[in-house]
Amino acid sequence: MARAYLHSSPEDDAVLASCVSAARVACETYTGRTYARRRLELRWSELGPVLNVTRAPLVAVEAFGYINTAGSETLFTGTDYIVEGRTSHTTTLRFSSAFIAPADVAADRSSPIFLRGVFGPDAVTVGPVPADVLQAILWTAAHYFENRTPVMTGTTSTELPRGIENILRPYRQNPT
Repeated sequence: MARAYLHSSPEDDAVLASCVSAARVACETYTGRTYARRRLELRWSELGPVLNVTRAPLVAVEAFGYINTAGSETLFTGTDYIVEGRTSHTTTLRFSSAFIAPADVAADRSSPIFLRGVFGPDAVTVGPVPADVLQAILWTAAHYFENRTPVMTGTTSTELPRGIENILRPYRQNPT
């Protein structure tokens, strides 16, 4: 859909996919709503006894685990961690005191850890994106694609066209 909207070629698909993803996140951040399920990925070296997920609150954990040295996904059990500290912009996952770090991770602690779930207030209603929000995502993706650096208007730098806020304002979780 984005390729047709931008009249771009298949060679641009990787950059375009990145722009669409960034645009969706920007629109979700502005509205405080969720328009897609997420997968968060990090490394063991980045993980301590507490993981602060700094997106909109984690509403539902679909899978939390790691990729072992054999390359297979291994899920943590429900007793390995506790979900706590849900606020409007962050959720804390804390490993339980009984948790023992697995032995089948890379010695340099580079094994991936993943968290799949639904973030934001719309856990139950993640589904079809309203047409005007989809338009805002496409417009933002097009802006990112065509202007790979911030746009200068006079001496003011802007990251998004101002009309995006007008489209998204009715969808804001806490309108201001």
